[in-house]
Amino acid sequence: MTNNSVYVNIGRPHFQYFVLNILVFSTGIGKTTYIVLLPVIFCIGLFGNVASFLVMTSHRFRGFSYANYLAVLAITDMANLVSFTFMPFINYILLSKLRVQIHFLGVVSCMVYEYFFTFSCYVSSWLVVVVAVERLVLVVLPFTARIVCTSNFARIVIGAIVFLNLFPTVYQGIYIMRYSDVLGCYVSLAEQQVAFSFTVAYINLCPVVFIFTANIATVYVLFRKQNLLAVNAKSLTNAKRTTVMLLTVSMVFTVTSLPATFNVYVGTTEYELFATILSCNYAVNFYIYLMLGREVRTYFRDKLTCKTLRIYNPSSTSGR
Repeated sequence: MTNNSVYVNIGRPHFQYFVLNILVFSTGIGKTTYIVLLPVIFCIGLFGNVASFLVMTSHRFRGFSYANYLAVLAITDMANLVSFTFMPFINYILLSKLRVQIHFLGVVSCMVYEYFFTFSCYVSSWLVVVVAVERLVLVVLPFTARIVCTSNFARIVIGAIVFLNLFPTVYQGIYIMRYSDVLGCYVSLAEQQVAFSFTVAYINLCPVVFIFTANIATVYVLFRKQNLLAVNAKSLTNAKRTTVMLLTVSMVFTVTSLPATFNVYVGTTEYELFATILSCNYAVNFYIYLMLGREVRTYFRDKLTCKTLRIYNPSSTSGR
């Protein structure tokens, strides 16, 4: 890095001194993929998350417990898309094409920006964990699911996730953040390493372990119960279809998180490629709902074609 390098303080500011160097000066397919796919991922994800929020908060779905989680997940995923795709792309355009240097106004703006986007990552990851655990409770403890798999209980859990994640964000978003007129927002190397290792473990490694364990247990129980005589075969089939859809969402989170986690603990030069894979996690959920969720697909199609929606009962067991 030469002394006349330009620093742009937009987008993951605590990474800018370390990561932006890779973004601008590295070579190979990682950088090319990163720059080309960022705006594509952002546009696809923006449409999908807006549509997901509107569908999950509609009268047809708001009575389902999982719809509450997925609606909040759409909000946090939109915030993450801004942080991981839109802002880095703006960084690249301003720095490499226009040579424009932009600074935050001060340390307070650095803290607000970093706190908000770190908080959204934390909440997003643990919402997926809760969805996976709820599916496990539904198939293993069906009587307990009558209490746990309800909209009221889901709102309580969401409130708890939001509240509990307010505190671990303080260290990375506020405590270690510094500001200078030369570098803008920055942290020391030692604090950066500690904060980044904790963040990756907290939003990637730990959730992946919980999700993988819960999904394996859920699939195992489903296979064991598939030969049992169902009292209501149609309701059981719909419930399984919803479970498969939500299991796929959590497994996609696992698959897209593992490369970035591997990159942090092993260390490679392909940061951009792994960041692109991770960014896809925040863009694809709604399209999974469309492919695997018949109720979501039917509702979305009816809204697009302005058809009269049939009456749907959220309290039925098929929607859990």
